[in-house]
Amino acid sequence: MDEQHILLEFNRVARSQGWSHYHSSENLVQALAVEVGELMQTMSEKDHCKEMVAAELADVQMYLLALSDSLSIDMAKAVADKQLYNRRRFKLLGSN
Repeated sequence: MDEQHILLEFNRVARSQGWSHYHSSENLVQALAVEVGELMQTMSEKDHCKEMVAAELADVQMYLLALSDSLSIDMAKAVADKQLYNRRRFKLLGSN
């Protein structure tokens, strides 16, 4: 599933539950932090299962995409720009 479909479904659920008005950038970054905390909690459990980790990672991705959308940030471009910055920073421009 691509980013656009993930975001469309996230927004559809938010609208159906009446949550859309809570999705300011400030609230979304707080929700993202909560989801990362839940991922950390899951990972810290000695017997964590892959399915639970996957579910928490999915929550993190959905909130990250919602946040970037609320800020009109193209995540694909942001990641590409950051990777180029890192290649230059770590002098890796000649490597794959």
